[in-house]
Amino acid sequence: MFDSLAVAERKRHEAIFEANPSNKYTFVTADAAFFSTIGEPPNTEALRRSLAVVTSYADLLVSLMEAKNVASTKSQLVTVGNNLAQIGGFAAGATAVAALDPLIEHALRAASLAEARRLTLEGAPAIDGLIDALKDAAPEIFNALIFLTRRNPLPAYEQLAQVAAARTVVSNFIVLLDRLQTTFDLLQAAYSRPGGRYVLSELATETGRLRADVEAVRKAFVALQ
Repeated sequence: MFDSLAVAERKRHEAIFEANPSNKYTFVTADAAFFSTIGEPPNTEALRRSLAVVTSYADLLVSLMEAKNVASTKSQLVTVGNNLAQIGGFAAGATAVAALDPLIEHALRAASLAEARRLTLEGAPAIDGLIDALKDAAPEIFNALIFLTRRNPLPAYEQLAQVAAARTVVSNFIVLLDRLQTTFDLLQAAYSRPGGRYVLSELATETGRLRADVEAVRKAFVALQ
C-alpha cells in the first residue's frame, strides 16, 4: 500500500503545483521530495516509519524477554530510535515520539536488563496510541489514493472500480492494524508474565495468523493493480 501511496502523494502534489501558472518556471526546494525519484514523499515516509516503530518495538519486547544482558538488545533499541526520528512528518505520531524518545535514550544507557525491560514496558501505551493514529490516518490515505481517479475523465464504471480497489486496500490496512494490536497486546501480557505458557502459545498462534494475513493482503493488492 505504501508504494502506491507514495505515487499518489507525488501525483497529487504535482497536480496542485502545476495548477498554479506562476509555478511553471520556479523551483521550490521544500518540494524536492515530491518531485524526486529517490526515496518517498514526506507523508508516506512518516506513515511507513510509524508502522516500522510498532513492529520494531514488538521485536524489542521479544528480544528483552529472551536476552541475558542489556548489550544484546542495543541494536533493537537503536532501530526503534532511528524509526522514531523519521516520523516527524506524521503530526499524529508526535505524542508517541515525545513519550518514546526519552525512554529509548534511557534504555540505551540502562545499567541492568531489568531497568531496560521496565523502561520499554512503560512505552507500550505510546505504541497503542501510534496504532490508533495510523488507523485515524486511513481516510486521508484513501483520499490520496483516489485523488487522480476523481480528477481524470474516466468512464463511470472504471472510476468506481478504481475507488472500490482503493477502499479494499485501505480496509485491509485497518484490519491488519487491528490484528497487530491484538498481537501487541498478547506480547505485552507475555512480557508482564514471563513463563506463562498459555499466553506464549496464544501469541505464537496470533503471530502466525498475522503473517498469513500480511501475505494474503500482499497477493490481493498485486491482483488489484
